[in-house]
Amino acid sequence: MAIDRIGQSQHLADFLPNEVAPRFQFHHHKYLTMPLFEQTIPIEATAVEALVSTHYGLTLGARIKASQNHTFQATNDATGTRYSVRVTPDPSGRHAQRIRDELTFVAYVAAHGLDHVCAPIAPTTPQPATHPLSVEVDNLIVAVFNWAKGSPVDFMSFRWMLDASFVKAWGAFFGHLHLLSQRFGCDHPDVACRIQRFDAIHDGVLHDAPLDPLDVTLEADPSAFGVIHGDLNCSNFYWTDSNGLSVYDWDQTMRSWYLYDLAQALFGPIMLAGAGVPIAGTPVPEANPAQYQAWLLEGYASVRGPLSPAQLAHVDRMVALKTTFYERFCRRAQAEGNLPPDMAAFITYIVNWFDKANEAATRAILVNGTNLQTIHLAQNIGILSEISRSVDKHSDQFHAVSSDAQVALRLARLAMSSLDVVAAQVVRSYAARLIRDLFESVDVFLTPTTPITAPAIQPEYLTDGLSDMGTTVQVMRFASWATSLGFLPWLSPWATHHLMPTSMMVQAAHWNEDVMLNVARVIEKHAPNPRQLTASGYFYHILKMAQNDIYLHGPINVSGMNISSICLNNQTCSP
Repeated sequence: MAIDRIGQSQHLADFLPNEVAPRFQFHHHKYLTMPLFEQTIPIEATAVEALVSTHYGLTLGARIKASQNHTFQATNDATGTRYSVRVTPDPSGRHAQRIRDELTFVAYVAAHGLDHVCAPIAPTTPQPATHPLSVEVDNLIVAVFNWAKGSPVDFMSFRWMLDASFVKAWGAFFGHLHLLSQRFGCDHPDVACRIQRFDAIHDGVLHDAPLDPLDVTLEADPSAFGVIHGDLNCSNFYWTDSNGLSVYDWDQTMRSWYLYDLAQALFGPIMLAGAGVPIAGTPVPEANPAQYQAWLLEGYASVRGPLSPAQLAHVDRMVALKTTFYERFCRRAQAEGNLPPDMAAFITYIVNWFDKANEAATRAILVNGTNLQTIHLAQNIGILSEISRSVDKHSDQFHAVSSDAQVALRLARLAMSSLDVVAAQVVRSYAARLIRDLFESVDVFLTPTTPITAPAIQPEYLTDGLSDMGTTVQVMRFASWATSLGFLPWLSPWATHHLMPTSMMVQAAHWNEDVMLNVARVIEKHAPNPRQLTASGYFYHILKMAQNDIYLHGPINVSGMNISSICLNNQTCSP
């Protein structure tokens, strides 16, 4: 396998935290039933004014925004209290139940302790046979919400990203929301099950997105999957004087993994680090997604408890899924055309980011290594001759060494001549030229560490030893260049078969060892559970810090690398 400097086979998700599945690509949907951006249906402000006055006793103010929903300000003249009025034209009737369920959920969490939520208020003159928190008249659905406390968040000040207390409060809000969401699922199971899923919202833009089997399993876990806000970025809350959030804009409420809710917040610093300031693209060197994630998760854990290594890996997969969403949504919206003026520039900015990342991405290629069997034989001759010479001074103790060592030493004396040793050195020089030429076109190359999984260690081997020269030679097949030329490889757990492990060997030129380590830690993130016992009762844990080090949960940039694998006898040597 190789990664080429100018290829386009990978996608931006490969450079997100921990580089984990699901990998994503943009797929054209087999069915496109509705445009992503519905055309704004015009409504008369006078009609809304009459409804708000009649059913809520409020005075309608200016229109704030007109899109799928029309948003107005409103005021209680007696108290001066401000409210937000959301009006959804719904001539087809397809939004009514979704909005009713959203209002039920938001009112529930607000009534059960999440007081910094812009909750819906009940009409003073309710309608019979409709939802108690909305008014539905003449194909209009009207909902009135408390006005947010505090002040808007200044995106360009980056306080939302750089102030640890701010980010931790944000994480704590997620924690409180998700605890109440679990209760909501128990108290109102029918409503919770009716709320749209993550892969149905926006006309199913995430339909058929690849999911890790672990995440599919978690859908049945009420502590991991439930109703979430779905769009809690810093433009959807005010920051209060008491250092808290006042959250609004719940119209993307959905059923999903709770940690997918956090992915929306985590995406912001990743976007800034990769694409720069929206729309201009100016670099943001202070963007530190790893530090931001550590703060957000610390706030979340202060409410829900520490996250396990499995949950941290789940966070990374959710961020990758959120990135899948952004790529699919923006590419499809651009293809559909007729973008809203306030969204067109941002969508172009996102698509350009993905395009640029794909152009600079790495590519896997196969490299045919010539004369590898000869190099392998020469390497074994060199090793045996060096061992044999080193023990000459201890020849009187020869019979004290183990039987397998005696076999190896006898082989060196009986099967090889001095000409063989000289010829092996000539082959070694040839191998050095090959590797020099290889590193002119690749940065690192990958092979299995061994062509077989680890042999089981039988109890008698520990007492009697084992002599199996054939296996010994075989397992060193891919180590020829590293051991004969002095390259320091890194071996990372990769897979198991019948509980017996195998590993990937990452090799690079001496001046590229930092790249080798970077690739190795990415590979290890894909490894099986390092605490899973092997058949012989042992376990490996090479990069133990990977579970706790925040830097290993940050973006890992392997862009621009070319990683090659070796082919032997025209057959791929992938594990």
